[in-house]
Amino acid sequence: MRGIYIADGSEGGGGGGGGAIYGIPCHADSILKIIPSTDPAEEDVVTTVSWDRSDPRAPPRDLKWKWHGGATSPVDNCFYAIPQAADYVMKLDPSNDDAVTFLGPPLPGRNLWYGGLVGPSDGAVYGICQNATGILRIDPVRQDATVCGEFKEGGYKWHGGVIGPDGNIYGIPAHADAVLRIVPPTDGGAEPEIITFGGPLRTGSHRSDNKYKYLGGAAGIDGCVYFFPSDADYVLRVNPHDMTAKEVGPNLRECEALRHNKWQNGFSARGGRAIYGIPLKARSIVRILCHEDGQSDPDVKCVGGPYGGLNKWEGGVMSADGDMYCMPLNCDWVLRMRPVRGKGSGEGNEDANLVGSQGS
Repeated sequence: MRGIYIADGSEGGGGGGGGAIYGIPCHADSILKIIPSTDPAEEDVVTTVSWDRSDPRAPPRDLKWKWHGGATSPVDNCFYAIPQAADYVMKLDPSNDDAVTFLGPPLPGRNLWYGGLVGPSDGAVYGICQNATGILRIDPVRQDATVCGEFKEGGYKWHGGVIGPDGNIYGIPAHADAVLRIVPPTDGGAEPEIITFGGPLRTGSHRSDNKYKYLGGAAGIDGCVYFFPSDADYVLRVNPHDMTAKEVGPNLRECEALRHNKWQNGFSARGGRAIYGIPLKARSIVRILCHEDGQSDPDVKCVGGPYGGLNKWEGGVMSADGDMYCMPLNCDWVLRMRPVRGKGSGEGNEDANLVGSQGS
């Protein structure tokens, strides 16, 4: 499962978001729901949300990889899950007693899209195409899902995306040779503008197949988007203003011993000056310090560690105090990243440590 948070203040019938946390079913046959307690003396409420299994659009109970990622649309405050092996989009309505429905048309296939992002101008939810021939656009007004664009089938093209400071969506190139750009429409009836730019991009020098370039990204205070290297040797900076993609910083072979699946996903610290990539197999954190002038290249270096093991952390959350906590994948510890404070150089002004009890 992957988690989503539905904030307080949803309008409409019973149930409401109520600050609940929902887990998106991947192999599970129901939605996980956690209602955090506001009283330290009381336990959180943990339950599940089911759907009508007689609905012909519902997936088989034993289906693996049903949905992967999604987003809550501000149009109706409903959550829309991106199909991975399921044939339909799943809709969760917290304001209607957690009603679960399915949107069509049928979208058969496997690993067609990855993740879900909300278009700032239209409130639609977008799935980034991995093996699909186009992006997935889920329209909360029309209550339908359409495939937009014309790409070759297969190829594991882009691995999710990032919403840029300009309000457009930028797809992260995994096996694709260029950056994907989605411009959500301002007119609800129009289709998004979809282009690619910045290629040909390259992977690490240890590969001959030009695959597994980047596996995550974040936006910086300088108006650019940064992609974290999987097997690539450099951080990639995407500049929405001039539509360029440029390798920045040192060759990361100089500071990181691992070559494959180094960092996956990451955070922009509050204010967007410092960006951190989460170590998947890397023995360190990749840190990107942006400059507010929007012209200078960022300062890129590896910090923290060395962290042993492989497939350690993959995602995380930011706490109220701005610290970032990375959830264990195959690690016995939670990783806490405390970002650079202020506008200084940042040297000696941050830390990253392991939190919790080993083996717990």
